[in-house]
Amino acid sequence: MHRNFLSNKNNKDLKNELEKLSEPENIEALKARADAGDPEASYVLATHYLVHEPEEALRLLNFAAENEYAAAELLLGILYTFGIHVEPDEDKALELLQKSARRGDASAQKVLGELYLNISEASKESERNAFFWMKKAADQGNTEAEFYLGFLYSGGIGVKKDPAEAFQWYKKAADKGDPDAQLELAFCYDKGKVVKKDPKEAMLLLQLAAEQGNEYAMFHLGAKYILGNDMEQDLNEAFFWMLLSALYGNDAAHNAIKDGLAGISSLNLIKIKSRVLRWLDENNPELRETFIKDYNYLFD
Repeated sequence: MHRNFLSNKNNKDLKNELEKLSEPENIEALKARADAGDPEASYVLATHYLVHEPEEALRLLNFAAENEYAAAELLLGILYTFGIHVEPDEDKALELLQKSARRGDASAQKVLGELYLNISEASKESERNAFFWMKKAADQGNTEAEFYLGFLYSGGIGVKKDPAEAFQWYKKAADKGDPDAQLELAFCYDKGKVVKKDPKEAMLLLQLAAEQGNEYAMFHLGAKYILGNDMEQDLNEAFFWMLLSALYGNDAAHNAIKDGLAGISSLNLIKIKSRVLRWLDENNPELRETFIKDYNYLFD
């Protein structure tokens, strides 16, 4: 369950900077500071140019990184990891991320740990490095790193397997609203793993993760409503969550609903369709077209 850190919704600092840049006077002020050799201004300005003027963005990022600005080293490391506006270069990415991580940047430590998890020549050493940097980031309160630390303890990756320790780190991240951690915690409560079995708590955590768009939580929530284990069966809720999971790309959910779900009245199908479209409008409008193209037939 390795997540693409480029889609990290927890990077509030970068998001806030980008929002500030919507004001032209801030851009002019940043240009003046960057021209005067300010690495922080160079970095923030680079994030503004990255999509439409990548060459200028790279120039500014390299200047900021050469002046030991950790956030610039982090962003450049990500660009070299995925080959965005540059040729992909795993060694260069590692070098930049290590510099930023050693300066104590928690986001860089988390990303470096993630890169070690996905490195092309994986080894026990790379797994130990992944754990080392994830632990550094988690100890600073990085929510995604807390989730990953639970993942590493759970699988015994880079560290001795320890389900109880995994549970504690999952709980830290789940309490902060991390949907992947909420899903893993739900499995713990559902199976009575490490903690006393608690179906209600498992359902609550699945619901919280599903409401944040976690496709796996949506699928498992739908499955629970179908089976009716430890709860009342509800095919309407099952179809709603399975359909959303399929829309978010879950193949198992797609296979479960491709022929529809028997036992749902025409009136309830209309209600479910309306509810799905409302969800998409509020949470992921880009999937509306996919719904019409691939799943509208279920309501004919």
